[in-house]
Amino acid sequence: MVERLLHTREVTGSIPVSRTILKLPSPKTETMTKFAIFVGMIALFYGVVCFWMYLRQNSFIYYPRPSDAMTRQLEKTMGFTPWIGPEGNPIGWKKENPESKEALLFFHGNGSLAIECNAIADKIQKSNPGSSIYLMEYPGYAEMPGKPSEKSIVDLGCKAVDALAASGKNKIYLIGQSLGTGVACEVGATSPNLVTGLILITPFDRLSSPGAWRYPYLPVKLLLREKYDSAANLEILNKPIAIVVAEQDAVIPAVFGTALYKNYTGAKSCLLVPGSGHNDITDHLSVEDFQKMFAFLKNPDAKTPTTAAVLVP
Repeated sequence: MVERLLHTREVTGSIPVSRTILKLPSPKTETMTKFAIFVGMIALFYGVVCFWMYLRQNSFIYYPRPSDAMTRQLEKTMGFTPWIGPEGNPIGWKKENPESKEALLFFHGNGSLAIECNAIADKIQKSNPGSSIYLMEYPGYAEMPGKPSEKSIVDLGCKAVDALAASGKNKIYLIGQSLGTGVACEVGATSPNLVTGLILITPFDRLSSPGAWRYPYLPVKLLLREKYDSAANLEILNKPIAIVVAEQDAVIPAVFGTALYKNYTGAKSCLLVPGSGHNDITDHLSVEDFQKMFAFLKNPDAKTPTTAAVLVP
């Protein structure tokens, strides 16, 4: 509080006497000072929240966990074998047909392990009889070394594509689900000459879009280190894509998947699945649906609607 001191002098006899008069602040000034302090405390608290979210953001994006008894049982019963890279490092799981030149590489969502996607992988492989399917596991998930991040996951994805190409696969299709769609788009943009086409299930145009929707009170675009800019990456890749959108998606709302579709300038097809949500969309998709999606990727001029979905114009 600022004090104003007015000094006066008076004479008593022959001895001058100094007297200090204290002038108190007005009620209006005191109210404004308290308001400024309150606003400052709110701004400080908001800044602390933003800084904490910036430091902890990966814990809101990735949910790594080790294999449990159930997943280890899946590893034994689903017919997948460990996928080891040429340098002897683990990449994930595979069902491989050595005679096939066609490889289907699947990137899972942030809350599951690769082997837990065996049901959707089975539909995808059955839609391409004789093909090989590969499930890439993310660093930090299951028993994979490292920590999950955009860089570590995309780097491993690029190594996976390189390994497939080195093994003689000349038609490599990337299939991503949820967060895995961002991985597929960025891996494709990094290795465009090795990738034939993409299937993107419940995608987003960029990670900041669902992030800003979920946290509207935060400057997500400024805070987010993990970009996964699928819209920009698809333009670099410039290959046919098939997008699958869940009508009732409460995790990545359909608007973000349709935005990715509408803004892409290359060959594209979009399937809006009625009545489906983020976590059950694969239950709504059949082998026939995937057959028609792959038929589009192989011949983009022949668009055919599927039995479980309708084409978005």
